[in-house]
Amino acid sequence: MRLNELKKEWQKYKDAQLLEDGVVSLTNKLNEVEKQLANIGNVNMKAIEMYAHISKEVEEIKEKSKKLDAERESIMALIAEIEKKKMFAFTQTFNALNEYFNQYFKEFYPEEGSFACIKLENLEEPLSSGLLIEAKPLGKQMKLIDLLSGGEKSVTALAFLFAIQAYNPSPFYILDEVDAALDKENSERVARMLKKFSKELQFIIITHNSAITKNSDQIIGVHMSKEGSSLVEVDLKNYQTMEVPK
Repeated sequence: MRLNELKKEWQKYKDAQLLEDGVVSLTNKLNEVEKQLANIGNVNMKAIEMYAHISKEVEEIKEKSKKLDAERESIMALIAEIEKKKMFAFTQTFNALNEYFNQYFKEFYPEEGSFACIKLENLEEPLSSGLLIEAKPLGKQMKLIDLLSGGEKSVTALAFLFAIQAYNPSPFYILDEVDAALDKENSERVARMLKKFSKELQFIIITHNSAITKNSDQIIGVHMSKEGSSLVEVDLKNYQTMEVPK
């Protein structure tokens, strides 16, 4: 009967790990563990509750972090798309201006061999690069605009202005003594171009240049006297349409 009772009791511990140490050895280990527990001190009974609360906060932060990462990727993709469109628009405008610039420069200087172009100072970062303007009038080497003569600078700048106008027209332009540095030959070149463009655009020009004045449709002069200033208007279109008497 005792054997049967022991067998039944053994069933409770059949899956337990058998220890080879003796009772004395196990007792010593138990005492050592109890000392370690005593050194740890009192157990914080709120630790489990705090752990659950902090774990929840950590999970919330992780979710927010994932959401921010997703938003960041979306924003970066949008920035990349905008940069792509900016680059496309810049390249398209730059190439068109380059073509128009050379075209109008050659109209100022129709002689064979004349050429003008715009270049970028930094090809690797075109959107933040400076712009170089180069021109080659007849019989001269290709030069930056800063190295051209005063008259050539004015003509080159006007050719570039007309290039911008061709790409993105404005209803009218105000030119303030752009002909001040022009010699007679370049003055006639500019006068012819302004006359040509005046068929499609309006120009208000402040000038003392006789070649440009002669090709204007209307002149408004300012006369200074002791009494003050007065205006003198001359409509040259009326004279241009008059028949010359035989």
